[in-house]
Amino acid sequence: MNWRKPLIYSLLYTSGSRVPKYLKQIKKYEYLSGQQLKELTNNKLEKLLVHAYNNVPYYHKVLKECNAVVDGKARLENFSNIPPLTKVILRKEADKLYSKDYKYRKPYRNTSGGSTGEPVEFIQDREYSDWNTANTIYYKKFGGQDVGNKELRLWGSERDLLEGKERFSILLRNWLYNRMELNAFNMTEGDMAVFVDKINRAKPTWLEAYVQPITEFARFIKKNNLKIHAPKGLLTSAGTLYPEMQQLIEEVFGCRTFNRYGSREAGGIACSCGMQEGLHVSVWNTHLEILDDTLAPAKPGQMGKIYVTTLNNYSMPLIRYDIGDMAMAGPNQKCSCGRGTPVIQKVIGRHMEVFKTKEGKIVPAEFFIHFVGVVYNEGYVEKFQVVQKDYDDIVIRVVVGNQLKFDESRADLVKSIKKVMGQDCKIGFEIVDEIRPAGDGKYLYTISEVT
Repeated sequence: MNWRKPLIYSLLYTSGSRVPKYLKQIKKYEYLSGQQLKELTNNKLEKLLVHAYNNVPYYHKVLKECNAVVDGKARLENFSNIPPLTKVILRKEADKLYSKDYKYRKPYRNTSGGSTGEPVEFIQDREYSDWNTANTIYYKKFGGQDVGNKELRLWGSERDLLEGKERFSILLRNWLYNRMELNAFNMTEGDMAVFVDKINRAKPTWLEAYVQPITEFARFIKKNNLKIHAPKGLLTSAGTLYPEMQQLIEEVFGCRTFNRYGSREAGGIACSCGMQEGLHVSVWNTHLEILDDTLAPAKPGQMGKIYVTTLNNYSMPLIRYDIGDMAMAGPNQKCSCGRGTPVIQKVIGRHMEVFKTKEGKIVPAEFFIHFVGVVYNEGYVEKFQVVQKDYDDIVIRVVVGNQLKFDESRADLVKSIKKVMGQDCKIGFEIVDEIRPAGDGKYLYTISEVT
């Protein structure tokens, strides 16, 4: 019996959370027709544009100039005239992107992981968080996972690495949600052997993991001919799930793999269902555009850049935000699962490469994204790229916005990297003016030159 689910829902209701309410709404939306869902999104867009025009200094000017809001009414026929919001603009305009009433919306600060090499800071609020949490629960239902069922996450924990333990509040939350977490930032072969034992003893119904760590974990299990408990489903995120990766993961874990696409700025954006015909876009949470170089909509099967509009964060609306990823537009017909939500054929964006130590420890790219871009960055690292020259030789290229603050954090950053890469690892820094993308247009934020 799953006694946790009613307890969790009761606590959510008591706290004033709207997660259960929004989850019910999403379940009503998912099988609506494409036209009905378009009307739903358009209605949210109109309200967001009017709010931004009336309350956000940056957008008051921009929306007026492009006639996206006229005489107090949104004009969606002019939506494509709104200039994309870039990370450069986001940094430059800063608090001019805040809504005048954001302090009354239970705001909190967040920072992008810098998966495009350009970490940025922004604010979100309770309304956004509740919608995003409901959306996360909804995705898990694709694989039959419900709130309170036993789950395990192969995730990244900087606190566990730096301090050797998690906060009590996180431990309590994990107990309540019946969740176990394994640290993807610290994966030697010895660690992975322990992970196998923990999973076999816990027998979770659901696994959630960063793409690259779970792929390396699956390789380790297969290489050593180990037996691993088969969950109902496995969800990957924070990276591109290539077909060969998915095939290996499903072979080793004996379950369907679901691929989620999202970001810190916009939360969960899209996720594949059991039919594996693409990723369903959460149109109640995010308006997504895939555009070519002329900012025209990409045709089915064509690659383009992703631009997102967050529909439920009124504290700091992100409208036509250039998230830094690329995707292939999906077909016009709906998925054979019957859901009416539009589908992305595949996300191509985040290029990741794992690092390895001489001892064989696997260090995912997410580690460097998280530590360089978030943990030791309070807005002064504008862009970065980490290059592994040899097993014990790493160079970090950095575009610095504030040299003094960066210098203050450098020693702690080095110490954290050495904890993972080894105390003998040499870590150098190159302060540069620009870090350019590779020939195919992808930004390589980690490059391993170790063969």
